[in-house]
Amino acid sequence: MTPKKLLYEMTYVNEKQRAEAEKYIALKGIVQYRRVIEFCRSQGEIPTYTKVSSMYRYDKRLRDTLYIYLATAEEFMRACIGNQFEDNESGLMKTSKFIAKQRQYQSVSLTLEQLTLGALIDMVLSKGLDNSY
Repeated sequence: MTPKKLLYEMTYVNEKQRAEAEKYIALKGIVQYRRVIEFCRSQGEIPTYTKVSSMYRYDKRLRDTLYIYLATAEEFMRACIGNQFEDNESGLMKTSKFIAKQRQYQSVSLTLEQLTLGALIDMVLSKGLDNSY
């Protein structure tokens, strides 16, 4: 589907709104708008640009908020592990990704900063859920 074809999938209050839709679809891409339009139809609603753009913005705000919470949790995990094991690594359960990165960065805290959230979670889970981190 092209952005021009997607424009015909929604109804508009006026030509100004249609021009706004054209601009934002070109700017942000058709995939997310298409998902919202399909959701509206699945609920038996006619997809208006007002409804679609409102739902798109709401979805974006939710994702942004979730990102903030995930980033905070990630920082907290790094801090807990780094604070506990920076000077004494003996009880640290190292994953293969951690070991590979530590060769380059030496420090536990600097190495933790190089891990993705997924690798960090793997490291925490490999230790078990005994709250020792």
